[in-house]
Amino acid sequence: MLDFADQRWRSLETTYDCDDVVALVRNWHASIGFDQELPQYQLLSNQFMHQCTITDLAFAMVPHLVATCEANTTSFTLLYLTDVGVTEANRLSPGSRAPDLPAFLADAYSEAIIRAQPLAEAAIDSAPECRESWELRAIKPALFGNAELAWNQWRNGFDNAN
Repeated sequence: MLDFADQRWRSLETTYDCDDVVALVRNWHASIGFDQELPQYQLLSNQFMHQCTITDLAFAMVPHLVATCEANTTSFTLLYLTDVGVTEANRLSPGSRAPDLPAFLADAYSEAIIRAQPLAEAAIDSAPECRESWELRAIKPALFGNAELAWNQWRNGFDNAN
């Protein structure tokens, strides 16, 4: 994971102008397991993902999301792993507007994607039928290298998930 003291955080693109992404990440980390977790995550995720379009900040966030799911301290595992899957689906999709994966994030990102695979399977197996479990089920193929199937499932089944 990119160390919070690393100045390269400042080089990562955000969806909206954000002066201190590290503060948003730290606030989210501090809120995990508490009432403010989802609102803090929404503030943060708005900086790296908007309507399934990502910025390169998403690549820095994936290791944090996966580590949080591994720690089993959140009730938002489905959401976090879905966002990991959407990030990977964007990265794998030719012609997408996704940025390139920065070289300084590549190793941690790739390792996190591999660790996310069994987490996604376990989360789906243990989740009740709901929109969040459907979203993860639809995007999961991207975690295994198949963005085309993931996007097809996402687009074709979205209306049936409600």
